[in-house]
Amino acid sequence: MMDGLTRDAQKVAAAGYAVYLKKRKNGASKSNAKRIDMNDVLGVYIKDMTPQDYRDTLSELKRALGIRPDLVYSYTLDDKFIVYMENRFKNGAKDVLSFLAQFIP
Repeated sequence: MMDGLTRDAQKVAAAGYAVYLKKRKNGASKSNAKRIDMNDVLGVYIKDMTPQDYRDTLSELKRALGIRPDLVYSYTLDDKFIVYMENRFKNGAKDVLSFLAQFIP
């Protein structure tokens, strides 16, 4: 699935999953951890994307991985997304952060 995504979508998906894993590690419920805010991603995991490009990328991820964007630059992860990411990043946060590092200029 990630192979069919643009580089921006791969970054946003991996960053969203990293946020999810961090929230779960810190004791958040699954439903709370699935809610990803733009401020949790941009400037933290992704430093080179505008808010508008981020919003456009959420549309791509909605089609490809079933996320549910809202009107305020946040989105909710779908179970299908989490299952895919669990299979893609077998070692969890360590693999996700390693993947994101390749995009840092």
